[in-house]
Amino acid sequence: MRPPSALPHPGHQTGPAPGADAICAVAAACVISGESLTGRRLFLLLLGLVALLALLILSRFHPLVHLFLGIWVPLPILLVGWRLGAGAAVFLALAGVVALWGLYPLQVIFLELLGPGYPLAFGLLLVLGTSRGWPLSAALMITVLVLGFISLGLFLGQALVSQGSLAELWSGKSQEVAALAARMLKETGISLPDPQVLGIPLGSFQELIRQIFPALTLINLALTAWLNTLVARWLVITFGGEVPGEPFSRWACPEWLIFVFLVAGFGLLIPWAWVRQASLNFLLLGGLLYFFQGLAVLAHLLQHFKVPRGLRGVGYILAFLNPIIFLVMVIGLLDLWLDFRGLQSSRQA
Repeated sequence: MRPPSALPHPGHQTGPAPGADAICAVAAACVISGESLTGRRLFLLLLGLVALLALLILSRFHPLVHLFLGIWVPLPILLVGWRLGAGAAVFLALAGVVALWGLYPLQVIFLELLGPGYPLAFGLLLVLGTSRGWPLSAALMITVLVLGFISLGLFLGQALVSQGSLAELWSGKSQEVAALAARMLKETGISLPDPQVLGIPLGSFQELIRQIFPALTLINLALTAWLNTLVARWLVITFGGEVPGEPFSRWACPEWLIFVFLVAGFGLLIPWAWVRQASLNFLLLGGLLYFFQGLAVLAHLLQHFKVPRGLRGVGYILAFLNPIIFLVMVIGLLDLWLDFRGLQSSRQA
């Protein structure tokens, strides 16, 4: 005879052992969900790769096409990197480098100061910075500065290889930029700006470009990084993802920037040409940062009063038009003292 089974312990399973069926069911569910997750990650990676290659290929047909499409090359890298990790961003950047190798001769890439490759570096550096826990604003600033120093190094390398003077190379690059800007403005029906608006006796539009060429380089880098970051944040949040950093409506310039801005303004009154040129470049860079802060104030007000998204988009577009762009910059500058968003009181609390 079989001995009687022991009395069940309170809280123990008394029925048939659930091990086989339950464990198999859980394992099957884990495998299915894992395959689904892997398939989704692969789909997002392939989608980002297709979008990146399409932007790189289409942006080389015409300067205007490059202007409107080329600046969005970092976007797929940012989206894929923030959703799938830094490794996926590195993969897309390497794929973009291979594509550039096939689309452009190596000599052209070097002579253009790696112009086609800058957007790839934007996206990759921003993803790597935020993946290391850096604040998004710090990652943006470091990215712009790193690429600015890379531009300077390549510029010096070109002068060394061509065995020409820095002044000649500087003049040639600025003339190329001025000619390209004049061509694009002419094709879009926009009249050329008058250099006398700045109150500085400049001979021509080409001379203006030559004097502010360093600031234009950094402004181009900063605008590209900033626009891609905003759009990437919006897309990730829209589809239920998490993004690093605080909302753009809470962003503000460092308080010490006002001293640099004021010194640059007074520097325009000094009769030495090189001091005025350096001051003009610093003034433009400071104006760009205060323009960003003015846009942040505008974004805060539009969100606070619950303005529909369509009207918000119209407001952001109008903010980039002349002379509203100067008004937005002044709002950003006044926000340092008037604190339109209550940031200073919230930080003190």
